[in-house]
Amino acid sequence: MKNFFSILLTLTIAAGCVTPDVQARRIPKEVEDTALYNKVADVLDAVDALDDLNLYGQVNVDLYRTYRDSGVGFYLGKQALRFADPVTAQNVLNEMPESWRNREDIKVLEKRIAARVATRPGMTYANVKGQNAQGQPTDLAAMVKPGKYTLVDFWASWCPWCIKEIPNLKELLNRYGSKGLEIVGVAVRDTPEDTAKSVAKQGIAWPVLYNTDMAAYDAYGFAGIPHHLLIGPDGKIIFNGCNLNQIIQYLDTH
Repeated sequence: MKNFFSILLTLTIAAGCVTPDVQARRIPKEVEDTALYNKVADVLDAVDALDDLNLYGQVNVDLYRTYRDSGVGFYLGKQALRFADPVTAQNVLNEMPESWRNREDIKVLEKRIAARVATRPGMTYANVKGQNAQGQPTDLAAMVKPGKYTLVDFWASWCPWCIKEIPNLKELLNRYGSKGLEIVGVAVRDTPEDTAKSVAKQGIAWPVLYNTDMAAYDAYGFAGIPHHLLIGPDGKIIFNGCNLNQIIQYLDTH
């Protein structure tokens, strides 16, 4: 992996490659070396375009371990904590200087890592509290049916990538609903009113947990949405990630 990102970075630097909108790129406040940041960001943008979160997380880790003592070290460390698999992220956290670990933003990420460790495949899913469409209190546990496979879709009305995936979710339900697959939506950081409008507009037929605010982020520690869980009939997590294709591959072979 280190060779992979090193080749990318070497080519980027050698060619003087800079993304067209580099002048408009927002520089994180933790960055002290803008020139190096732009080159590293070009590499991360190239990897991000491959749509492989595991690869993206690992490249962040490799970049951090190479440039931790530079003006982009702290920024890359935070990125590694956000996107690396939970075990690797914990290792990165353990490697960080104590002065970094004592920062409030790192403490927040530390809690997220612990949540990801607790909800990795093989673990029992974590409950999330919210409301139903009528505004009454309910939770994820009330929507996950024992003995069924349940795909949990963490989404929001303001998330274009989430909306883009809805037809794929409908197709999954058409293909596997008769075989015992259920889908449950969990609206995050979204008002009940906006969620309800989107449910109606998109024709979402599966149950949706409304008004969860940040509860799902806290329970599962994910970095962004859309995000998915596949829960087995025994309540254990089979898949926890953003790549819906991996869930499709699992369902196709089981």
